Amino acid sequence: MNTGKLILVVGWLICGLFALTAVVGPFTDNSNDGIGSIIATEIACIAFAIGGYFLSRYGKKLQEPALRAQKYIEMIVIREMSSIDNIASELGLSDLNQVMNEIQQTIYTNHLSGYSVDRQLRIISRSRTQEKKQSSANIQRLSFKCAACGANNEGVSASGAVRCEYCEAPAKL
Repeated sequence: MNTGKLILVVGWLICGLFALTAVVGPFTDNSNDGIGSIIATEIACIAFAIGGYFLSRYGKKLQEPALRAQKYIEMIVIREMSSIDNIASELGLSDLNQVMNEIQQTIYTNHLSGYSVDRQLRIISRSRTQEKKQSSANIQRLSFKCAACGANNEGVSASGAVRCEYCEAPAKL
């Protein structure tokens, strides 16, 4: 569990427990100290509930950069978006420098290794070595017997769509 999530959970637990104590506490107080102890208990519980609330807000604030980095990775790697303007627009952000800085930070932390930010063109590009690694990872060596004509086929596939080299029937792998 990351730090931000842990702080968020602890904050809400503190908030909830002390708010519950503030509500239930006066009814279970068997002491004869009078109204003063009830008020002191209520004030302490309210103070801890408020503290728990602010602790949970701080935890949520710590989580925001990680959540945004996940969105950047999804947009850049999976959806292959390269325009900083489009990424910022989709996230509802108007500060392009903030977006570029956050993406650059994501690159520096090796979550987007092989990518770079061109600040003048406002685009994200992938290095040539990263493109070669990606394309070679998709190549598969195949051997299969065609179900249509019975021919034995051997070869490589980069797209995943394979056809018999003799009758052009789609292969059933």
